[in-house]
Amino acid sequence: MIWLGDRRGNLSDWVTQRWVCATGRRVLLATDRWLDGPVGGTRKIGKHFFDAYAAERNLETVRDGVRGLLPDFQRLEVDDSILKAIAAEVKQFYEQTSEFDLDAWSEWHGLFRPFGKALSLIFSSRLQQLNVPLSSLDSAKGMTSM
Repeated sequence: MIWLGDRRGNLSDWVTQRWVCATGRRVLLATDRWLDGPVGGTRKIGKHFFDAYAAERNLETVRDGVRGLLPDFQRLEVDDSILKAIAAEVKQFYEQTSEFDLDAWSEWHGLFRPFGKALSLIFSSRLQQLNVPLSSLDSAKGMTSM
């Protein structure tokens, strides 16, 4: 890998960022606050990323008790008629995500398998992020998020 320095990272990262700039559209975080979130550095991200992120911002990482993607589904700013139409199980998943198990089975279609392998070689292994299983056996013994 060709290293371009701490600001740009590896050549593959910099090229990807330039592609996103060329094909995407500019957003203002002041307007689109929901897009503001943690951003990894140019080196390894790894499994301790969120611990470091929390420590830098004086936040607490909660690992015990019932935890969800949302503390309260009512926080979503949508019409009440839409909220009432959403199944109770969906609301429960978002509010109590830690109480659910995920059983995943994935398989790359033969034509796309080389792209999955390239993704793994160029980004996933080095950054220890975006680790998508390349075959169904890769996740057969389970996965963890931390």
